[in-house]
Amino acid sequence: MNIFEANKTNMKQNFINISKIVEQFGNLEDVKEVLDFFLTEIPESLENLKMALKNENWEKLYQYAHFLKGSCQSMAVEKCAVFLESLGNEAKKNQNITKMQTLIEQIIFELDNASQEIQHFLAKNK
Repeated sequence: MNIFEANKTNMKQNFINISKIVEQFGNLEDVKEVLDFFLTEIPESLENLKMALKNENWEKLYQYAHFLKGSCQSMAVEKCAVFLESLGNEAKKNQNITKMQTLIEQIIFELDNASQEIQHFLAKNK
């Protein structure tokens, strides 16, 4: 089974566009490696966002959101990247904590679901 056939056999991706990653890397082993790395990065990144908000450290919140946005764009978690951009913009203005909390909750939801899809993809393509 080639990489494109392997991707077609996976469940419909709603939170991550694995087809884009497959097209970008073209090699199943490379795709699996970057997806696995992304999975390991998510928990720490989310914790950093939550702590920066809790500490009202707007500069750090902006930096963490910007970093994670780039990762999400690279991994085709597109909706989450949009939320992270909004979070970064709010952090620059450092004024609406409630909106930032809501954005972080949306980001967590998106990344939790993207993680499940990645795990499913990785399990089917061992």
